[in-house]
Amino acid sequence: MRHIFAFALAIATSTAAFAEIITFEEFTATNGSGIGLRNQYQYLGVEFTLGFAHTYDDVSAGDPGGFGISADGNHQFLGVRATEPTIRIQFDAPVQQFSLRAVQGGIPFTGDSLDIVAWDGQQIVDTVFTSFGFGQGWTTIEIDGSFDVLTLSAGGFTGNAMFGIDNLQWARVPSPGVLSLVGIAGGLAARRRRA
Repeated sequence: MRHIFAFALAIATSTAAFAEIITFEEFTATNGSGIGLRNQYQYLGVEFTLGFAHTYDDVSAGDPGGFGISADGNHQFLGVRATEPTIRIQFDAPVQQFSLRAVQGGIPFTGDSLDIVAWDGQQIVDTVFTSFGFGQGWTTIEIDGSFDVLTLSAGGFTGNAMFGIDNLQWARVPSPGVLSLVGIAGGLAARRRRA
C-alpha cells in the first residue's frame, strides 16, 4: 500500500513541478511585421489570441523594434507597446506557478506600467501593475493562483510605454484524476495503519 501512495504522490508532484517555458527563441522574430504570434506554441497548449503579439530582436541584432532592450539571456523577446492592443495568452488547461521576466524599453516615465491580469474563465485571479525605474534591469514577475488566460498591456501618461517580456514559465494544474488517486491512496494507507 505504501508503494501505491508513493507512486500516486510522485505522479502528482511531478505533474505540478513540470515546468513549461517559452523563451521566444523558438521561432524567428517577427519584428513587428505580419500578424505576429498566434498558434506557434500550440504544442505547449498556448495560443496568442488577441493583440499584436510580436517578438523582436534585441540591440545585439540591430534593435529593429526600437525598444533599446538587451534580451534576458538570449536575443529575442515579446514586445508590449502602449500604442498596440492588449496581448491575450490562452492556455488550453489551467496553469499555476507562473512567472515571467520583464523590463521597460525606451525612456521610462513616471506612471508607465506593465499591466498583467490573470483570468480563470470570466473571473480575475490576480492583477499585477509593475512600474520600472530608469536603468532598472530585467525583473521576475510572479502570478498567484490558477488561471487559463493572461493579458498583457502597457499603460502610461505619455502613450509611449514599451516593455520586453521573456522566459514565461508555468506548471500545469494537476488533473482531478491525479489528485483523486493521491487521495484514495492516502485513505487506503491510513485505513491499513488503523487495521
